[in-house]
Amino acid sequence: MDSAFLNSTRFCDAGSKAIADAANEATDGAATDRERAVALFRWVQDEIKYAILHDWTQTATETLRTGRGSCSNKANLLCAMLRSQHIPAGFGVLVVNGKEYFGQGWFPALREMCDETSRHFFGVVHLGGRWLRCDPTDDRALSAGASHINRPSTRVHFDGTAHADMLIDHAHVLSSSWPVPDIDRFLTRKTTKPRANFAYMNSYLEFARLHGARCAGPREMEEAFHAWRRRETSTGLHSGRR
Repeated sequence: MDSAFLNSTRFCDAGSKAIADAANEATDGAATDRERAVALFRWVQDEIKYAILHDWTQTATETLRTGRGSCSNKANLLCAMLRSQHIPAGFGVLVVNGKEYFGQGWFPALREMCDETSRHFFGVVHLGGRWLRCDPTDDRALSAGASHINRPSTRVHFDGTAHADMLIDHAHVLSSSWPVPDIDRFLTRKTTKPRANFAYMNSYLEFARLHGARCAGPREMEEAFHAWRRRETSTGLHSGRR
């Protein structure tokens, strides 16, 4: 096994005490690498809220501390925690149609804020002599609030024996690379898009968690979100954060 899939990097700081302590706690009672990998996947999937960050240049330890992160940040944290348990881990990188791959629940105003092409990151772990894809992006609450109208939000289940991919339409995937030992070069990049765009997108994700299950379809979801956002803004409670 290439040591690059076990080593710490600038952003995937698997040697951090905080990472090791969190991984040990999350895997308490697990007896095998497969059990530990599944436990860590589930922990990152649900304990770290998915967010579309203006600044995703954070280490795995920083993602652990804040409790929120983009697909890249969550994949990076999962990788660091797996490596801290001496389980080989890496990344998958998809180049995607940035305006479409989120799914039909991503209405026009949201699509306008996205690039024509973007990257989606997920975790990859070596178990039982082979590499398995596992995507911890969407947390349980987001899947519960959006999956009935948005296929990519469907809950991802990983059991350590088969690939566990987000249900992104293949037509929206332009290229795929995995396993990749690190994504540090991507995490150093910063966006020039307005912070207000990210606050708007994250408020939509939070609305989906809280109220999405009540909406019958994409149009109703969009209208209900705008009404909710107006109420939150008028009362001074809406902060754009999750």
